[in-house]
Amino acid sequence: MQELDRRVKDLHDRTRYLLVSAFGPRFALYYNVSEDTYGMNEPAHATLFKRRAAALAIRRMLGGGVEIARCRVDRRGQLVLNSLAARGRHLPPKSTKRR
Repeated sequence: MQELDRRVKDLHDRTRYLLVSAFGPRFALYYNVSEDTYGMNEPAHATLFKRRAAALAIRRMLGGGVEIARCRVDRRGQLVLNSLAARGRHLPPKSTKRR
């Protein structure tokens, strides 16, 4: 029963992890495992890891300068950008248009 309870709790947990290489407050690279590429300032295209241990294993393979950012997903499994904003880091820059 304990194992079943643990799995049900894990199923409902919306916490995810993504790999970020931040170069400054307005520039960050988000890692996508399936394409082995980094997306510039686009956290929605990054790989979302359900387990922190999996994210740590990939981070070790990538080398230094890569951090793990904790975030949340909605019911459809899509990244909630406000979850990154709540943490106050690794945000995509807001577009600024000059007149």
